[in-house]
Order: sequence, then structure tokens, then C-alpha cells
Amino acid sequence: MIRNMTAEDTDRVMDIWLSATLKSHAFISEDYWRRNMPVVRDKYLPQSRTILWEENGQIAGFVSLLDKTYIGGIFVDPKLQGKGIGSALMLTLQQVWPILSLRVYAKNLRAVQFYRRHGFKILMSEIDKNTGEEELLMYWSLGYLSIDDPKSHSSKPKC
Repeated sequence: MIRNMTAEDTDRVMDIWLSATLKSHAFISEDYWRRNMPVVRDKYLPQSRTILWEENGQIAGFVSLLDKTYIGGIFVDPKLQGKGIGSALMLTLQQVWPILSLRVYAKNLRAVQFYRRHGFKILMSEIDKNTGEEELLMYWSLGYLSIDDPKSHSSKPKC
């Protein structure tokens, strides 16, 4: 079941955020992520629209959208990854919003591949000044046209 996050969900969402973040960002110190927990909990979550995926009454994953088009992240409980939860959350966004963007660390290959499978393209890369790691700015658009992808020149929207 997909639903919007409420304040009562914050502790579970933060548990998923930390465990999924530590698993997928082993190239950044655990201390960095633990220091950033209050900012995520107290600043980013309240400012975002966060959509949850529940299974058997338990939150299994979530996606947070900032400023209506920027994906702050998709996080799935590491024990449940690879079961389509992240894809279901992404498809939910892509059915509602015609333009989406996000940032992802280049070393997080699994995430980069996930976003590419969902039609995201790399717009640019830059170094994250907080971590010193390369970060990719990726975007997706329902009406995306590319000069190097002849298949994208169809008048039919991609879903």
C-alpha cells in the first residue's frame, strides 16, 4: 500500500533512511551520516512530500520529494531491497509529475543503474563539497527528447 507520511511515521522512516544510507554509501564515513540525521529528520522530512510503501502494516520504504520535482531520495529497508518497492515508488512519482530530478553519488552504482532503468539521464557531475565525492545530477521528463536516442523522438509519452 502506498500512502503519505505522517508525523507518527518519522522514527521508522529515519531507521530505514539510516540503514539504507549506510549500506549504499559505504564509501562515506558512518559518522558523517549519523551527524546528518537531525538535519534529515528536522529539516528535510518536514519540508518534503514523503510517500511510503507499506507491506503487512509495516513501512518498507519511502521516497521524499522536495519542491515538487526534486527527489531527495528513495530508501528501502535493506532486508526488502530488490523486491520492486523502489520501482513502485518511482513509478508512482512518474505517473504524477512530468519532470523529476535528483542527485546521486557516482560510486553508488546500484542507485545510478536503478535511475537509468527508470529513464533518468545524467545532466552533469560535480564534487559534493561536504564529502569530496562525485555527485551526478540526473533528470527525467515525460516528454524527454534526445538527439542521440532516435527512439525518444516519438510523439508518444514514455511511461
